[in-house]
Amino acid sequence: PAIPRVGSLFTDRDCTMSTDPKKRFLNTILRKFVTANPELASASVMTKDGIMLSAVTEHGINHDRLGAMGSSILSLANRVSHELKKGDVKQNIINSEQGLVVITGLSSHAVVVVTCLDGSKLGKVINLSNSLVKNIIASNKTLEIIPLDAIDAFV
Repeated sequence: PAIPRVGSLFTDRDCTMSTDPKKRFLNTILRKFVTANPELASASVMTKDGIMLSAVTEHGINHDRLGAMGSSILSLANRVSHELKKGDVKQNIINSEQGLVVITGLSSHAVVVVTCLDGSKLGKVINLSNSLVKNIIASNKTLEIIPLDAIDAFV
């Protein structure tokens, strides 16, 4: 059974109204992907420095704060991984009381953040996140919107 969304989807106005083809490209892919997968509550692409490139979320999400917190989580996870001599982090999973957050590497400079509601299956959400990354990379190769040397995904 499909998990109902709490509210309607909201696309960051800066991404929707932008003349920047990279933001519009990402926005289109994210919106289609979240709409096609009802277990997803949101999807966004941000730099590892915390700058939001595109976001399709529910109302009330502060994209700047999400970017800053995502960047902090990535930094901390990488420090732990390197301390344990496990190399760079490929994916972060946050399992909370009300759902999952999966942060997956897109390139050496960007990540995809996917959230879902409580009750979603972890394996399915991980597969959806990986699929979204592959979809962005494949679409980009066809459309050549983002410089291909910036996309060095490790999926």
